[in-house]
Amino acid sequence: MEKTYTCRNGLRVLVTEMPHMYSASVGLWVKVGGRHENRFQKGLSHFLEHMVFKGTKTRTCQEIAETIEGVGGYLNACTSKEYTCFYAKTLDKDYFKAIDILTDMAFHPLFNLDDIQKEKDVVLEEIKMYMDSPSQLIHDYLDEVLWGSDHPMGFWLTGKEDDVRSFNKDDCHAFLKEHYFAKNIVISVAGKVKAQDTFDFIEGLDIGSSDNEYVPPRSFAMQRENFVIKWIKKDIEQTQMAMAFYSYAKDHPLRYAAEILGIFLGGNMSSYLYKELREKRGIVYDIRASSETYSDVGVFEISAGLDADKVLEMLKIISEKLEDLKVSLIQEEELERAKAYFKGRVLFSMERPDSRMSFSGERLLIMGKTVAVEDILKKIDEVSLKDIQVVASEIFLKGHFSAVGIGSKDMSEDIKGFMDAV
Repeated sequence: MEKTYTCRNGLRVLVTEMPHMYSASVGLWVKVGGRHENRFQKGLSHFLEHMVFKGTKTRTCQEIAETIEGVGGYLNACTSKEYTCFYAKTLDKDYFKAIDILTDMAFHPLFNLDDIQKEKDVVLEEIKMYMDSPSQLIHDYLDEVLWGSDHPMGFWLTGKEDDVRSFNKDDCHAFLKEHYFAKNIVISVAGKVKAQDTFDFIEGLDIGSSDNEYVPPRSFAMQRENFVIKWIKKDIEQTQMAMAFYSYAKDHPLRYAAEILGIFLGGNMSSYLYKELREKRGIVYDIRASSETYSDVGVFEISAGLDADKVLEMLKIISEKLEDLKVSLIQEEELERAKAYFKGRVLFSMERPDSRMSFSGERLLIMGKTVAVEDILKKIDEVSLKDIQVVASEIFLKGHFSAVGIGSKDMSEDIKGFMDAV
């Protein structure tokens, strides 16, 4: 059972009671991420995610960790383009401790100068880790090409080295004051918990109030009128290739059709591209397709890991299939198989408190409302063969997409030649 409550200071609380569980998951969701930054703040959302773990006015970094881990729980955080989430999981008897810790971290961080300097080095090491992982790095570069390096949607979530080195204590305090206020936060709790007890506990915390109002991020006009490719030369054995098309926002009526199309194309081992490119031809190791939605924009992405000499063959097969999807309906059994896989993912996630916490918390934060699982399943069932064709026609505009490659052999001119010929 899901219940919501708004505190006197405007902070929203969402509780999903799962009485058959032994645990509880707590998430503190802040409506700020990479796309809320300006060009002087690149990576600051992510840096604050790190810094709030370094201690508060009443707890040291060690005390924060030991309070949760000492009762068998765990604590972590993540930053995306549209939110920052701090989350913890404990046994049911200890979840008030998790709420207390997370709210203390978010509202009363210390920002000690020595900690700021040390954490800069930690984040720089994190960036190095991504630089050594081409399959992850390619998505940062793809965002730069797709959204533009001068638009917040195209900023690296971690920032780059110069960005991170520029941060100071005043930057941290100003960013916290601007974005970490009660009305900009949702606390989502799921597991063996009681809704009213949770509401009462949070209402009594020292969170404070603020007159701040949420400022929407800079919008983006999704227009790509030509083909753009960027190649990053890197001495690695396997080439990484990714392409992206503008897609639908979270509230678009065709968003579920786009997600089903992603499953059909490259969402699992029975998907078209997996069978065609890996099982039948053996030219890729990894091939994926997916639709990612944001509050007002979306992206459909296809990515693969393969030998550089097979890139053009792969692109030819993908291009032909994308064009075919615009004029030919997929088979009914293919649609039903993708729908079943989608519904399975949704329902499997509902069995875990951490997934329920995330499922509801993110939606309430970003869209201002929750969505019943039954409604999502209904929308999935309503997707038709014609919807898939419409999505393909609207998204896969010939020659209107962005691509990035990472590898030792620069294939950009070959790919441009291929695109000019199709």
